[in-house]
Amino acid sequence: MSGAIGSRLKGLYYKLRYFYRLRDCKLYCEGTLRLGKGSLVSGGVVVIGPGAVLDIGDQVYIGHFCNIRVQERVTIGDGCKIAQFVSIVDHDYDFRSSDWAHQFRVNEVVVGTQTMIGTGAILLRGVTIAPNSIVPANLVLRRNDRDGGHQVISRRKYSLGKL
Repeated sequence: MSGAIGSRLKGLYYKLRYFYRLRDCKLYCEGTLRLGKGSLVSGGVVVIGPGAVLDIGDQVYIGHFCNIRVQERVTIGDGCKIAQFVSIVDHDYDFRSSDWAHQFRVNEVVVGTQTMIGTGAILLRGVTIAPNSIVPANLVLRRNDRDGGHQVISRRKYSLGKL
């Protein structure tokens, strides 16, 4: 019996190592984490609150020193590339509340498929990024920016060679 359990644990180890990677990442999870096949989260901090969901698609790369904080839901689509020092937060404090230190304003954050997010960008609550977009470095997104807006660049309009 111990041979079968050892074999299963060894198989789980290799599955986690090669397909579902959390490399040097500090994970504080009281909710649900779905990490897609071939995805890699490198050396950042991920905090998932009670009942919250972090859904990371397949073939996603999240760079070093990223900060992802989830109180409700954050969805990162397949094939996204997120550079280092990026913050994604689906909540902030509700300063209008008498107990503001424990009350949050929460809205889902959605990053569309095949999106690239530049170094130091910050995505705040309620942001939805269209698929095939590029978020420039050090940009703070506080609200939705439709495809073709002034802040987020659509990869359909420009070839990567012209950027």
